[in-house]
Amino acid sequence: MNSSDKLYVLIRKDIPTGSQIAQSVHGMRQFSHAHPDLDHQWFHGSNTVVVLHVRDEMHLRKLHDKALTRGISCSVFFEPDLGDQPTCLVLAPMVQTRKLTSGLSLAR
Repeated sequence: MNSSDKLYVLIRKDIPTGSQIAQSVHGMRQFSHAHPDLDHQWFHGSNTVVVLHVRDEMHLRKLHDKALTRGISCSVFFEPDLGDQPTCLVLAPMVQTRKLTSGLSLAR
């Protein structure tokens, strides 16, 4: 892993801003739990995070499916307070991740 490796946090734009922040934290925690070795490598390597917006639940699900198809290590957080909807997708720092997320805008 080199210093340009970034962890990508994809958050739904259709939920309130405060919830987006909380869901991002949940998503990061989920990724750390699901992929401890990757998380450790990333944390001690670059420790760079990019937070991007996706339109809605369907968009998040499609990107998750594409990530799995492309062999990208990832994790999804499902929010119990929103009927277990997926709210955040975290993608490992990989070349394929950068390509998958290239059309997404920065979260703000």
